[in-house]
Amino acid sequence: MSSLRIGDVCSMKCDKGFYRTLSNHTICERGSHDQEGHWSDGIFECHECIKWAEWNGSMYRFINTTQNLEESKMICKEQSYYDAHLVYIEDEDENDFITNMILQCGSSWSAWIGLSDEDEEDKWKWGGSNAEYLNWGIYDGRNEPNGGENENYVFINYYGMGKWYDVGPNRNIHAVCEREM
Repeated sequence: MSSLRIGDVCSMKCDKGFYRTLSNHTICERGSHDQEGHWSDGIFECHECIKWAEWNGSMYRFINTTQNLEESKMICKEQSYYDAHLVYIEDEDENDFITNMILQCGSSWSAWIGLSDEDEEDKWKWGGSNAEYLNWGIYDGRNEPNGGENENYVFINYYGMGKWYDVGPNRNIHAVCEREM
């Protein structure tokens, strides 16, 4: 067994049924009063999948049942006394957080998110707001979004490294809900 040294990287992961809220790894650095070093880059935390988790000013919940889009929207509202909705992913860090949640909590690798172009083709919105961050994948050699007027809704896919895919509303997959704190 080797001892840890300053600069070593430690990789950690949560057990199945739990998900992490910070990076998978951290670096051992020398502290001002600590000759052995200490772990930096935040505190590694694991949260149960069935509960609401706080991250960056919002609360998130993975829905571990599979259902179509409309049922997913209803479940998000029913899971909270607040106005919860399918998750709005605003940047790469949030996308990574959601992707990890799906990996750790899901029995499949896909989940509904709140992005849609149902009001106007190719004008992707989170609720009523234009989407600034997009993370489209490639399916069957074609760039997403690729469904035209028949695929106005979006899921995130862990197997696709957190990429997004447009589909119709009837696919039965998991969902990730979000509410403000």
